[in-house]
Amino acid sequence: MYACTANTGSNGRHLWEFIRDLLLAGDNGDMAAAEIIRWENRDEGIFRIVDSKQVAELWGIRKRNKTMTYEKLSRALRLATNLIFSSKIGVLSV
Repeated sequence: MYACTANTGSNGRHLWEFIRDLLLAGDNGDMAAAEIIRWENRDEGIFRIVDSKQVAELWGIRKRNKTMTYEKLSRALRLATNLIFSSKIGVLSV
């Protein structure tokens, strides 16, 4: 299982940081992370959530929210994506 409590230089408060950390963990050989989220096109910042239930569960653990669901996670991700596109900042590029 991906070590969701480990941070890579950030406090993990933001969803985009959590997604970035999962993607980087997969890049660095963490097979558990690679099985739940992966790059589709890294150059364009496109990724695929393979196991939405597991990603939502890990995000809930990170946020100390026992009632986290993929619906709640996806809503937050949509809002974050809209903010990124509206400000034209490529926050998810690593």
